[in-house]
Amino acid sequence: MRTNLENERRIELEAAEKIKNGELDNAEVLLKKNLTKNTRSADTYKLLIKIYKIRNDYTNIIKTINMAIRFANENKKEFKELKRTILLNKLIIDIFDNQDKKKPS
Repeated sequence: MRTNLENERRIELEAAEKIKNGELDNAEVLLKKNLTKNTRSADTYKLLIKIYKIRNDYTNIIKTINMAIRFANENKKEFKELKRTILLNKLIIDIFDNQDKKKPS
């Protein structure tokens, strides 16, 4: 019988393979199984962040980073720094998008 940690790791490996194959929806479903157990594995959060980054889904990136900061046993400092970077990146993108929209055609 597998332990919770072994099951979480198996899910992470399977999800990583699905991400590699472009099956983002299937990978996300798998990883969310780990989230329902309030996983402490940083890898689950990192893989979800990767999915959301591919999709440019900043809302879910930030939500996932916040969960990682709250629940992950390791890399809290790394997740906090990532959050700052993502927020700054999004802010810069929004500023330039707004400037482009204001330019006369």
